[in-house]
Amino acid sequence: MPRRDGLDEQKLIVAIVGRETALAAINHTTFVVENAEPLLSVSGLSSPGRLDQIALSAKPGEIVGLAGLLGSGRSEILHAIFGADPAANGCVVIAGRPVGQTIPASMAAGVVLVPEDRVRQALFADESIRWNTTLPNPAPVSALGLFPIEALEEQRAAMIISTFSVAAPNAGVPVAALSGGNAQKIALGRALAAECRVLLLDEPTAGVDIGAKADIRRAITEIAAKGTAIIVAISDFEELLAVCDRVLVVSHGRIIAERHAADTSEHELMALAGGLTN
Repeated sequence: MPRRDGLDEQKLIVAIVGRETALAAINHTTFVVENAEPLLSVSGLSSPGRLDQIALSAKPGEIVGLAGLLGSGRSEILHAIFGADPAANGCVVIAGRPVGQTIPASMAAGVVLVPEDRVRQALFADESIRWNTTLPNPAPVSALGLFPIEALEEQRAAMIISTFSVAAPNAGVPVAALSGGNAQKIALGRALAAECRVLLLDEPTAGVDIGAKADIRRAITEIAAKGTAIIVAISDFEELLAVCDRVLVVSHGRIIAERHAADTSEHELMALAGGLTN
C-alpha cells in the first residue's frame, strides 16, 4: 500500500488537481441584476437514482456554475431542468411562471440547452452555419415567419461569426468542417439567435484549444450581459471560477454547498466536491 505520511488535505487536493492554483479572486465582470426576481427558480427537482431535491435559482445576467466530480450529477441537473429527463419531477419556474417538464415547454419558455456533445446533439453538422443559425428562431429572418429571406439569414449568420470570432470563410460552410472550438461558438450563437431567457451549458469549453476557450468564456459573459440567466457545468474548476458569479457544488445528485466565485478557490471547490471538507 502507498504511504500517506505527510499527505495533508492541501497536498492531496494539489495531487488531484495536478498543479498549484492561484488563490486570488478571479477578475470577473458581473452583470447580475441584484434587485431583480430570479429569472429561473428550481425546487424539489428529483430523478430516481440521479437527482435528489435540487433547488437553485439564477437572476437576469447571473452566471451560476455547477462544480462536481465526474458522475456527480452536474449534467443530469441541466437535462432535468430542460425537460430532457422523463423520470424527473419537481418545479421549474421561468420569470414567475411554472414550466411543464418537457423539452417543447422549456423551449417555448425561452430555455436553451447546449449539451456537451454539441455536434451530435446541438447542431446539424452536415448543414451550413447559416442554416444552423436560422433554425432556432426563423421568424425574424423570414417573410411571414415562414419563408426564409437569404439576405437576412446571411446578416444574422455574419453577426454570429463576428460576435463569436468564428474561424470560417463564410456562412455557407458546413458545421462539420469547423474545429471543435468553432462548432461550439456556433452552438452558443444559436442560443443568442434564439433570444433565450435561460441558457444551460454543459462543458462548453471541453475539447477546444486555449484560444477558443477564451473566446467561449467571453461569449458566455456577453450573453449574460443581455440579461440571460446562465447555468453552466465545467469540469475544470479554475475555468468555472473565471466565468461564474456563484458556484453550486454537486455530489451524488445533490447540491451540497454554495460559494460566491470571488470568495472561493479551485482548491476549496475540489475539497468540497471530493468530500474532504464541508
